[in-house]
Formats: sequence, structure tokens, C-alpha cells
Amino acid sequence: MLIKDTYDDFINLFKKSFDNFCENTPFILSYWINGEEVHITDESPLLNKTVILHLDIHISVQENIHVIKKTLSTFFPVLFIQEEETIEQIKEKIKSGIIDSYEYAPQVVNVKRFILERINNKNNEVTVLNIKKNEKEIRKLKIPVVILLDKIYKSTPELGQYLIDNTIDVKLLGG
Repeated sequence: MLIKDTYDDFINLFKKSFDNFCENTPFILSYWINGEEVHITDESPLLNKTVILHLDIHISVQENIHVIKKTLSTFFPVLFIQEEETIEQIKEKIKSGIIDSYEYAPQVVNVKRFILERINNKNNEVTVLNIKKNEKEIRKLKIPVVILLDKIYKSTPELGQYLIDNTIDVKLLGG
């Protein structure tokens, strides 16, 4: 009976921790447990995919959730932000005769990529990873997080710029 009690204790702890994890992912997740397997379904319109993972009751609940997060991270939304030439760069091109000021549209000089890793509905924040710099940022939004998620699910173009335009504050977390 000791083994069953240990298993039941593990599953109860897992459910509590995993519920919290699910609330903070940029997905609409549902799950069910069958023995030592957890069946996780992303209910969002973009993926609607089920992943079946093994639960290892011999390691901690947190380690199991870390393995799950690592597996699911390949599905995290990637946001692209295009940076155009600055006014100074355009003026320099005009001055040097490279372009005609009347027929020139600014060129994209850099594309930043961010992975949306975590949401916090309570504080209206998202955590994004700047892929190039390997730095995490917590972005406080001036819109509800659910509106951003709705745009993700509808696959709205310029989503990255939408995130930037609706950010009030940014805290750098590091890599």
C-alpha cells in the first residue's frame, strides 16, 4: 500500500504544480493522466496538438515539469520585430548620393526574434526571450494579455510590433 500512497501523493503534487504551469503558458492546455503518462493537449486554434509524455515518479515534480516545458517549448510562439533604418541613416544615404530622398522607403536593417515563454494574467505581463541576446524580458502590457494571445491564435501579422507598441515597462532578467 505504501507504493500506491507514494504514487497518489506524487500525482496530487504534480497536478497542483502542473495546473499552475498551464495557467502561465502561452497556450490553452488541457491534460489528463493515465498511469505514468500525461497526455497534454494544446487547445489553441493554431496547433490543436496532443503530446504524450512519461512521468517519472522517481524524480521530483519540478524536474518532470521542466522536461515537459522543454518539450513544449518548441511550440512557443515566436514574435518577429523588424527594425527600419533610422532618420540619421537615411539622411547619410541622401547626403552621400546613394538614394534619392523623394523615392526612398526605409529598409529593414534588423529583425529581432522573441519567444513568448510565459504569461502572467494577474499582473498583465509576458516573459519573452530575446533569441539573439539570450536575455529574458518581462514586459508589462497596457492591454490585457488575453488580447495578445487572441492575436497569436489568429496569427496576426506584425505581432511582434504589436507587443512592442503595447508594452508599458520592460524588466531585463538575463539569460
